[in-house]
Amino acid sequence: MYAVETALTVPILTSLRVPESFYSMAWLISPILGFFLQPIIGMWSDTCKCKWGRRRPFILAFAIGAFLGVTLLLNSSDLGVLLGDSTEKGTIPYKAVILTAVGVTFLDFCADSADAPIRAYLIDTTNPADQERGFNIHAILGFGGGLGFIVGAIHWHPIPMFTKHGKIKI
Repeated sequence: MYAVETALTVPILTSLRVPESFYSMAWLISPILGFFLQPIIGMWSDTCKCKWGRRRPFILAFAIGAFLGVTLLLNSSDLGVLLGDSTEKGTIPYKAVILTAVGVTFLDFCADSADAPIRAYLIDTTNPADQERGFNIHAILGFGGGLGFIVGAIHWHPIPMFTKHGKIKI
């Protein structure tokens, strides 16, 4: 999920004609929110008395939040037009930019915040041998996410397998 966010946010902001100096601001809000809210959410998760269990409501809420974030991120331009953004050349569609920032924030915050209840749920529901296996699988999947970031950072154009006379092969 992080790799999707990282790979798509900059091209979306570019298509919305946002100046490059503002790109990093799209990722600014989520860590600040997380710094203040994740300890509170963890406390609520520890004391939750829901019939679904302590962790499941939080995991579900963060999954829905991440889904909403992806939806806003991928559809911000169209939603901005629906909300009244101008489609004239040279104008910045401010509503679409705001929706993109909100989508990135939801996606990033929810993905980060879901990690702690998921690990706590693993501890709550498994024996120590299974916990070790579960955390190893979690680490391996995290490595896969890291590979997603690396793939996005590779400059593919000079690789002959992917180009033919300077153009991407299809």
